Amino acid sequence: MFALGNTPRFLTRLGAPVDLDERRRVERVLASARVLLAGAGLLAVYMDPTEPSRYANVAYAVLISYLVYSAVVWVMLNRSAATVPSFPWIHLLDLTFPAVVTLFSEGPNSAFFLYFVFVLTAAAFRWGFIETFATAVATVTVMTTEAALLSFGHPLGTWLEGEYEVNRFVIRSTYLILLGVLLGYLAEEEKQLRAEDGFITRVAGMARVETGLRSSMQAILGATMGLFTAPRALAVLRQNSSGRVFLWRSETQPNGHNSIGWSEIGAEEPVRCTVSLPAHSFYAQRRGSTWSTWAIDAEGKRTHPDSLWSPAQCPQIDHAASVLSTRLSMGEEWSGYLLLYNARTGRDELKEVRFAQKLFRRITPAIYNVYLLRRLRSRAGAMERARVARELHDGAIQALIAVEMEVDVLRREAARADNPAQLTPRLEHVQELLREQVFDLRTLMQQMRPLEVSSGQFLDRLADTVERFRRDTGIAAEFASALEEVELSPRTCRELVRIAQEALANVRKHSGAQRVLVRFGAQDGQWTLAVEDDGRGFAFVGKKSLAELDACRKGPDIIKERVRTLGGNLEIESLPGQGTRLQVTLPQRPQAAYV
Repeated sequence: MFALGNTPRFLTRLGAPVDLDERRRVERVLASARVLLAGAGLLAVYMDPTEPSRYANVAYAVLISYLVYSAVVWVMLNRSAATVPSFPWIHLLDLTFPAVVTLFSEGPNSAFFLYFVFVLTAAAFRWGFIETFATAVATVTVMTTEAALLSFGHPLGTWLEGEYEVNRFVIRSTYLILLGVLLGYLAEEEKQLRAEDGFITRVAGMARVETGLRSSMQAILGATMGLFTAPRALAVLRQNSSGRVFLWRSETQPNGHNSIGWSEIGAEEPVRCTVSLPAHSFYAQRRGSTWSTWAIDAEGKRTHPDSLWSPAQCPQIDHAASVLSTRLSMGEEWSGYLLLYNARTGRDELKEVRFAQKLFRRITPAIYNVYLLRRLRSRAGAMERARVARELHDGAIQALIAVEMEVDVLRREAARADNPAQLTPRLEHVQELLREQVFDLRTLMQQMRPLEVSSGQFLDRLADTVERFRRDTGIAAEFASALEEVELSPRTCRELVRIAQEALANVRKHSGAQRVLVRFGAQDGQWTLAVEDDGRGFAFVGKKSLAELDACRKGPDIIKERVRTLGGNLEIESLPGQGTRLQVTLPQRPQAAYV
C-alpha cells in the first residue's frame, strides 16, 4: 500500500499532478479536516462523560495526543513551504489512532468508527481506487482483530470496553468495504478526468499561430504519440471544397523527438487515402492471424464493426501490430482521420478509444484556428503588398515618369537656349516634385513599419508625429493637449497615431494649407482627436458624420476604416477655401491592456 508513487496507470501517463505543490495542498486540506475531527471527538467525549467508563483517562489521553499531533502537522504544513510530508507514515498514523482509541471505548462497536471513515476519505483524496480499497481492507482487519480478542477470550480482550456484537460488526465491516470501493472509484475517476482535461489543455496550447501549422502539428502529434507510446503517426486531411488530400507523417527519432513531414496526394493516387475504417474511432490489435477490434461511433457508444472488416483491407494499417484511429473534422472545410501505429493502451481499450476521440475533438479546433489565422495573415500581407504597389504606381512612379519627361524636355531646350538661366523656374519645379515624392515614400515607409505605442507614450508620439511633419513639409504645425496622461489600450493608441499620420499626409497632398493644429483631449466622457487646417477644404459645406460621409462617398477611406475598427465616430467640417476640421471621438470605456 505504501509503494504508491510508481503505479503505471492511465492517469499517470496523462500527467496527473504529482508535483510538491499539489502534494502540499492535499495535505493541508487533510490536516485542517484532521484538526476539526480530533477537536470534535474530544468535545463529544467531554459533553458525555459517561463514555468511556472503564479507561476514561486513557481514552482522554489518546484523544488529546491525536489533537496535538493533528495541530502540529497543520502548523508544519502551513508555516513551512519546504515541508514535504511523507504520505504513507501520516496515513499509517491516521489508521493507528482509531484502532487504539476503540480499544478503550466499545471495540468494534465504538462511536469512533467515524475515524475509520476519515482514513478512507484521506486515501481517496491522496491516491485512487487501489489504495483506498487496500485501506478499507486494513481497517476491517483491525476491527476483526479486536472482535477476535473479544470472542476467543484472549487476555488482551479484558482491556476492551463493551461487548462484541456479530451483526453490528458485519454491517460495519460491509459499510467500510463498500465505502472504500465507492470513494476509491470516485476519486480515481475524478483524478483521471482532471488529468485528461489537463493533458488536452496542454496539447491544445501547442497549436500556436506564431510557430505555424507545421510546428503545431509536430508538437501535437509528438505529444499524442508519447502518450500512447506509438512510434509512428499518419494524419490524412481532405479539403472538402477542392478535394485536395494531404498526408502528415510523424515518426519518433532515436533522440526521443519526432520528425514531421507532409505531402499532397495527387488526383492519380486516390487509393492511398481512401481507406475503409470500421467506425468513427477504434483500436485494433493483431492476435496471430486475426484482429481484435474495439470501436465506438461518433457519440462515443460502442459499436461492432462488420465481421468481414479487417485491417488487411487497408494498406496503411495491415503492416502494424496495433493501430488506434479516430476521425478528424475541422469545421466544414477539412475532414480526415488519424492513425497511431503500434499504439499501446491500458486494460480498458474502449476507455482509451473514447479519450482519443475526445482529445482530437478538442484540439482540432485549435489546429483549425492556426490554419485560419495563418491564411488570414497571408491574405492580409498580400492585400498590404497590393496596397503598397498601388500607392507606388499611383504616386511615386507616375510622378517620377513625369519628372523624367520634364527633365528630357529641359535637356533638349538647354541645348538650344541662349540663356540657360531661363530654365531655373522649371528646374525648381522638378526639384519640388522630387521633394514631394521623397516625402510620400517616407510616409509610406512609416506606415509600413510596425508601430507599438503604450498609453504612457501616446501623447509624446503624437507630438513627435506633428513635429516631424512640420520639419519635413515646412507647414506650420502644432500639437496641443491639456491632458498629462491617458488610459488607452495599445491597439487604440496605435490606431489613433495612424489616423493622425494619415490626416497630416492628406493635408500636405490635397489642402494647400499653411497652418495645421492637432488636438487631443477628453470631453463629455469621450476621447477626441482633432486635426484642423486652413486649406481649401472638401467639396462640401458644413459638418458630416461618418454615416453621412459613407452615404455621399466622401472623406478619407483609410481614416474611416480605422475609426470603424475602434468603434468610434468621425466628423468632418468643411468650409471651401477656408479650411477643414476632422474630429475622431471614442467613448472613455475601460480597455484591456492586451487588446
